[in-house]
Amino acid sequence: MRATLNAKKNTQAIEYCQQKTEYLRTLSWNDTELNAGTHGPESLSMDNTNDVFNLNYAIIDDYMVADMKKVIVTVSWKYRGYGTDNLKTSTRTIITYLCQ
Repeated sequence: MRATLNAKKNTQAIEYCQQKTEYLRTLSWNDTELNAGTHGPESLSMDNTNDVFNLNYAIIDDYMVADMKKVIVTVSWKYRGYGTDNLKTSTRTIITYLCQ
């Protein structure tokens, strides 16, 4: 059951990364959400639990060439490790590039 729950959390985290990436693609080039730097965290709910995902993203301007932005979207969450009550952190990340 724990493996199934962890697989579901992995899938949901990737979906949140994809949703944020696609949202950022829809913004105009000068939108403040595309300003260079780190943005977040945003707290997002996990299905059927009281736990949350934390979403952060970073924008790097003029990455490799002028008028290109590197976008790094990361979702993290806490979970209990196998055979222990210690909380561990898991993350999923999507990196994409935007051009003007």
